[in-house]
Amino acid sequence: MDTRIKGAAAVATAAGVGFLRKVLDKPPSGWSGQGHGDPQRWRAGTVNVGIDKLSEDPPGPLAALGDAIEVRISPAPADKGTELAARLTGDGRGRIDGEEPLEALRRALRETKQLLEVGWVLSPDENTTTKPTPLNAPLRSATSHARGEGRL
Repeated sequence: MDTRIKGAAAVATAAGVGFLRKVLDKPPSGWSGQGHGDPQRWRAGTVNVGIDKLSEDPPGPLAALGDAIEVRISPAPADKGTELAARLTGDGRGRIDGEEPLEALRRALRETKQLLEVGWVLSPDENTTTKPTPLNAPLRSATSHARGEGRL
């Protein structure tokens, strides 16, 4: 192979790798990255249940977190249910029931939403038709952590 072709291929590969790194490192549009891990930031979600069906007390798993969180319940925009918001009252240090505080808060919000809308907590990690094998171990690991901080 000609050295000019090898040189051009090396330059093209380096440029492609540089472009790919730049694209993958770029945060999503509209996301400033400010406050993502801030424990004082409100985490909110809309629940498809009327506000009149909820009491003043935090529902379900949110109540289990007790004084570690602050809960706000308000009507969702355009009468689309109820907005359920919660945030940590402390500095976000320590652990709550063996979990990171933000992870525990997000898990409680997700489980509360499921309890209010469906009546039970859906479990993505219990598939009765699949046997645990080494091949599906990464998927089992990912789904066991799916309710915590972040997205799956």
